[in-house]
Amino acid sequence: MLAVAGDLPVGEDWAYELKWDGVRAIAVLRGGRTRLYARSGAEITVAYPELADLVGAVPDETVLDGEIVAFDAAGRPSFQTLAERMHVRERARAAQLAATVPVTYMVFDLLTLGGEDQTHRGYAQRRQTLEATLSEGPHWLVPPRFSDGPATLAAAREHALEGVVAKRLTSRYQPGARSTDWVKVKREETEEFVVGGWRPGERRLGALLVGTPAAGGGLEYRGRVGGGISAAAERSLLAALEPLRAEASPFVSPVPREDVRGATWVRPELVVEVRYGQRTADGRLRFPRFVRQRPDLAPAEVAAEADGAGARGSPAAGEPAAGPGAEPPAAGPGAEPRAAVPGAGSDTGSATGSSAAAAASVRVRVDGRDLELSNLDKVLYPTVGFTKGEVIDYYTRVAPVLLPYLRDRPLTRIRYPDGVGRPSFFEKNAPLGTPAWVRTVTLPVPGSATGRETLDFVVADDLPTLVWLANLAALELHTPQWKVGASGPDLLVVDLDPGPPAGLRECAEVALMLRERLAADGLTAVAKTSGKKGMQLYCAISATQPSDVVSAYVKRLAEELARAHPRRITAQMAKRLRPGKVFIDWSQNAAAKTTVAPYSLRAEPAPSVSTPLSWDEVERGGIGKFTPAQVLARVSEHGDWLAPLAEGGPPVPEPT
Repeated sequence: MLAVAGDLPVGEDWAYELKWDGVRAIAVLRGGRTRLYARSGAEITVAYPELADLVGAVPDETVLDGEIVAFDAAGRPSFQTLAERMHVRERARAAQLAATVPVTYMVFDLLTLGGEDQTHRGYAQRRQTLEATLSEGPHWLVPPRFSDGPATLAAAREHALEGVVAKRLTSRYQPGARSTDWVKVKREETEEFVVGGWRPGERRLGALLVGTPAAGGGLEYRGRVGGGISAAAERSLLAALEPLRAEASPFVSPVPREDVRGATWVRPELVVEVRYGQRTADGRLRFPRFVRQRPDLAPAEVAAEADGAGARGSPAAGEPAAGPGAEPPAAGPGAEPRAAVPGAGSDTGSATGSSAAAAASVRVRVDGRDLELSNLDKVLYPTVGFTKGEVIDYYTRVAPVLLPYLRDRPLTRIRYPDGVGRPSFFEKNAPLGTPAWVRTVTLPVPGSATGRETLDFVVADDLPTLVWLANLAALELHTPQWKVGASGPDLLVVDLDPGPPAGLRECAEVALMLRERLAADGLTAVAKTSGKKGMQLYCAISATQPSDVVSAYVKRLAEELARAHPRRITAQMAKRLRPGKVFIDWSQNAAAKTTVAPYSLRAEPAPSVSTPLSWDEVERGGIGKFTPAQVLARVSEHGDWLAPLAEGGPPVPEPT
C-alpha cells in the first residue's frame, strides 16, 4: 500500500508516523526463514543478513511491512549510508557490511499474523496488534505513532527527518494500491529570523528583508520573504515596523541590488517565523513564506538558534549567549551559588511560582558555570500549565537527593521540546553543542538502532549539568543499575507493572512479599513509585557480579512468586497474561536496560515524580502519584527514604 503526496490532514480519525529515509520492504516470516521483498517484488534478503533473526520474534506465517533504514554518525536516517547496502547480492560482502553499516527495520504495519489475514482490519487495530506482538530487537523496532499531526511534522523538521505519513485510523491495507487513506507530507524547515527592513510590492508591504544576528553585531542577510503575508498580517507587521524605522541598513553582508530598491530599513528588533524549502550554499532561503510574528522571542535567541543551540544544532547549546562584554550575573555576597537558578535557595518547598519563569530567557551562574535558560514560561505540562521554569526550579531544589542516584551513571533522557502530549524522543548520546564542562563518557552500544558501536553518554554529576538538561526539556531521567568503571551493578531493581484492573495497591502487596523474600537472602529492599502506574524495589548489592547473574537471580525470584501466587503475579512479559496481575519485571537488571531515576519527573498529563516510599506507606497501601511540590515537602520533612542504598550490600545468591 502506497501513500499519496499532499497537505497534512488533521483530525481525530488520523494517526501520524515519521517518514524514514530508507528502503520499503515486506518481510515474510515463514518456515523458520526471514525473506525480504522490495516494492518491485524483487527479493532482497541476502543484502540484510542482520534481519534473519526477525523470524523468531513473531509467530510463523507472519507478514510485516516497514522500511529498512541506516543511520549516519549523527544518528539520523541516511539514504546515502544505506546506498552501500542496497544492491549487494554477495553473502560475504553483505555480512561484512552488516558489521560496519548495520540497518534497522522500522516495522509499521502487519499484513498477516500466524497465517491469519489482517489487511481487512483498520489501521488502528493492525497497529495495536503489531505493537503487542513484536518487541524491539537488535535490528528492528516498531516506531511510535502520534495523534498530533502538526506537532509530528514539527518534530520531523526539528530532527531533519524526511517528513510525515498520515494514516486514516479506519483504513484497510490495500496491497499495491496508492490510497488517499495514507498521505505523505514533505518536510519544510521553519525557523526564526530578525527583520532588518521591508520593501514595497503590489501592496504597501511586498516583502520582509530578514537575517540572523552576526557575530560582531548587525545582521547576516538571509533573503526576501514575500509569500504568506495576508492583509491582516500586513497591517500587523507595518504597525510593528513603523516605530523601528532607521536611516541605515542593519545588514553587514551584501544585500542584492534588486532587494535594496525601495527598501525601508528598521532596527533589528522584530522576530518572525519563516517556512522555507531549502537554503543555498551561502545561507539564503529558497521558497520562503511568512508564518507569524514571534513577539515572545528576542533577537539574541535567534542568534542561539542560528548557531545551532537547542535541537537544530550545535556549538552553543546550553552555553551563555551574552552580548559583547556582558558578564553572567553571579550570586550576591554570602549567597549560595545555586541561588542564581530560578527558585533555588528558597525554603518554601514549593516548585511553583518562580518569578524567573515569567522571563523569556535569563543568564545564570550555577556553581561556577554560566548558562542561559530560555523560554522559561513555555508550558511543558499543558493540562495544568506547568512551565519549563518550574521544571528547572524543581530539579534545582531536589538536586541534593537526586544527584547521588545520577552520579557516575550514563544517563538516558526523554526530551519533550514542545511539552507533554507532543512528540518526544529518547536521547542517549550527548547532543551537539554540549558544553565542554559537562562530563561525558564513551561506551559501547552493540546493536544500537543508531548503527553506531559507541555513544558519548552524558553523566550528570553536578547541579549545572542537571539545570542544563532541564533547560533542554529533558523531563525524564533514566539510569542503569551500574556505574561507569565498575565491575558490575551496585543496584538490584525489581519493577512492578500492574495490568489493569490491578494498580498501585496490588503492587504494594507484591512489594511486601518481595521484601520478605529478598530479606531471606540477606538483601535489604527500599521502595519507590514509578511516577506512573507501578513501583520499583531496589537493593544495594556488591558490584562484583555481572549483570546477567543479577538478572537471573531476580528472574528466579519472580518465577518463584508467580508459581506461589499465579492469580496475582506473572513473571512472563507477554501483555496478554497481565490483566489483573502484577508483572514482576526482572529484565531491567540487564546491562543495557535503564530504570527511571528516583525523583525524576514523569511525562504524565500533570507532572508526577518517581517518589521514594517508606515501608509504612507501602503497608498501608494508600499509594498514589506525587506532585513535585509534594515530593519537595516530603524530602524536607523525612529526608531520602532510599538513603540506605549508599551503604552498599552483599552479592546476590548464585545457583550451586
